[in-house]
Amino acid sequence: MDMTPVLKLYYANCNAFLEKDLFDKGLSLVNETRKRKVLACSKRQDQCRSLTAGLLIRYACKELNLDYSEVYFAEGAHHKPMAEEFHFNVSHSGDFAAIVAGSTETGVDIECLLQRFNGKRGAKRFMGIMERCFTEAERAKIFGVSEANRQEDLKSSGKALKEAAEGIAISEAELMRATELWTRKESYAKANGAGLGMNFLDIPVLKENGFSSFHLPGGYVLSAYSDEHCKVEFPVCVQAQEMIR
Repeated sequence: MDMTPVLKLYYANCNAFLEKDLFDKGLSLVNETRKRKVLACSKRQDQCRSLTAGLLIRYACKELNLDYSEVYFAEGAHHKPMAEEFHFNVSHSGDFAAIVAGSTETGVDIECLLQRFNGKRGAKRFMGIMERCFTEAERAKIFGVSEANRQEDLKSSGKALKEAAEGIAISEAELMRATELWTRKESYAKANGAGLGMNFLDIPVLKENGFSSFHLPGGYVLSAYSDEHCKVEFPVCVQAQEMIR
């Protein structure tokens, strides 16, 4: 019998909860700790992200045959949410929230760098992050295509970032490779409870050991990490109505 731990991944669009009736219904279903987190957010979009994350925790409990109302939730090191009955981690960014859940310690991150760096100065900011957070080998992975292919990437990319004053241009393909490595670093840091407190240069992400990454619609990437060898199920997109049943 295969005893390999299984990690389940779920994600959901947060924008559905901009609708007041759905927001109010969802808020009535999460526990008091999550309600306080939601209502502590000053912007409605941030409230919806926090609420979606909380509802995904509730949904994961049901999928694991756990009674959400009886699960004991607490806060671990570096304020990492935890439960006695199972391991989980949540992430939210832009339009989406995500959760990884199972029987082993884990971390998850969802991100879309195409959205984060689409402003006028996006390319310059992006290159600054490259220097601070990615090793030389990782930068080579992101930008390490032939110059001819790189120029073709830039020409064909409808979402290339360009900073004319600095002579910087970044293709959509490069941003997607960067997003995958970035979410791996985040998921690793979160699995180990340190979050952004870790030095991202020290997080090895080029080897597949422990990492699972998935490209989602809209330029999002979802990555999960666990120190323990486990099976990671393909992410399931959960609709708002499923989360409020």
